[in-house]
Amino acid sequence: MMLGSLRRDPAWLMLALGAVALLGYFLLWPVLSMLTSSLFNKEGQFGLHGYVQFFSEPAYRESLFNTLWLGAAVTLLSLVLGAGLALAAARFSFPLAACLGVLPLLTLVIPDVVVAAAWIVVLGKQGVLNSLLAPLGLELPSLYSWWGLVFVMTLNNYVYAYVAVLVGLKSMDRNLEEAGLSLGSSPVRTLRTVTFPLMVPALCGAAVLVFMHVIGDFGVPAILGAPCWRSRLITSLSARWVVIRKCRPPWLLCWCFWAWPCC
Repeated sequence: MMLGSLRRDPAWLMLALGAVALLGYFLLWPVLSMLTSSLFNKEGQFGLHGYVQFFSEPAYRESLFNTLWLGAAVTLLSLVLGAGLALAAARFSFPLAACLGVLPLLTLVIPDVVVAAAWIVVLGKQGVLNSLLAPLGLELPSLYSWWGLVFVMTLNNYVYAYVAVLVGLKSMDRNLEEAGLSLGSSPVRTLRTVTFPLMVPALCGAAVLVFMHVIGDFGVPAILGAPCWRSRLITSLSARWVVIRKCRPPWLLCWCFWAWPCC
């Protein structure tokens, strides 16, 4: 039906073809070029030399493992937090419910560097909370650690899970839930046997979206992971690129090494 309407309207057909061409040029072509280049060595010989070298170096294997581990941990926590907030916003009525539906979206417009810097001000070694706890002889765990990365990146990425689950809940037929409740099923059982199975596609889509965003994020890991800034794949590759190019590190890396001793 959609193809038939496009054929009848040349303007929309040209617009669709242009969009497909732009998508192929700016997305598919770079990815295919990178994958093709990875199959040839410096002398132009075909083979898996690059992959063998990658997996033979412990530093790269550790970076890959850390990246996948961090992505899985943040994705799981983001699904729990985002799905819980989406369920509360879509199924419950309470004061300021409209604010709950809008406030998580603010994280979409705040840069990662600003988010990391803000949490350093609050939870850093010289942050607000540690300054308040210092007279009591207490100190929070260091934010420059794996738990700090997981904590900050979860709060920075749960919004993607929130939006995906909220859209799924809004589009779901509520008559199914009401039918389960009218047949004597408890709200918890209805959630487990009716709502959750219908939300599996939305949860899977949200998990993929969060995971891809986490493993590709550079700002937060580069700042909070300053003591071990080569521990993730993207930061390791960025460091190698700086060394190979023999150029000055980007301003973000300079800021990382400045901020870590000061905070």
